[in-house]
Amino acid sequence: MSIDIKIECIKPVKDHGSLRAFVDLRIGRTLFRSWRIVQQEGKRPWVSPPVESWETPDGERRYKRLVVLPEELQKKVEAAVLQAWQAEAETPADEDEIPF
Repeated sequence: MSIDIKIECIKPVKDHGSLRAFVDLRIGRTLFRSWRIVQQEGKRPWVSPPVESWETPDGERRYKRLVVLPEELQKKVEAAVLQAWQAEAETPADEDEIPF
C-alpha cells in the first residue's frame, strides 16, 4: 500500500536560531501543520514534527511530539519535506513575495 505525501506549503523563517522553516503537509487526506526544518550551523538539516514545549521549574526547556508516526512513515515524510525544501531553495525567488 502506497501512502501519498504532499507538501502543501513551506514558510521560511529568519532570525530564529536553527529553525529554517515551517511546513504544512498532507499524508493521504489528513493535513498536518507546523512541521519544522531545523539546521544547526555546519550540520545537515533535519525534520521535526509539531511539538509542544514547556519550561521545567529548573528553567530547562522540554519538548513533546504532538504527532508520532511509525518509523518507516516518518522517514518518508522527512525525505519528502527535505526534497521539497531543497527544490524550493533552488527556485529563483519571486521579487513580489513577502518574506515570512
